[in-house]
Amino acid sequence: FEEQFRRYIGCDHAVALNSCTAGLHLSMLAAGLKPGDEVITTPMTFCATVNTILHVGATPVLVDCDRATCLIDPQRIEDAISPRTRAIVPVHLCGRPCNM
Repeated sequence: FEEQFRRYIGCDHAVALNSCTAGLHLSMLAAGLKPGDEVITTPMTFCATVNTILHVGATPVLVDCDRATCLIDPQRIEDAISPRTRAIVPVHLCGRPCNM
């Protein structure tokens, strides 16, 4: 399946996973996140978002949502960035993309 999918989309590598949780965990590992790193995300999400951050030893920094969209607030993201911030995990919700 991975080989067929890789050829179909024209990329060098493809990895099939059993869940989005596994995909999030793999993305945290691929990003090289480690203890002491901070990852900004929203509390308006499934628990896997925060759990995968914790699983690699990083610290989740929860940024509140915009009242109008119920999505992560870009201004609050800027305010939350620190010297230890290594990643931002936006969560698109209910068919609405985050303002990126």
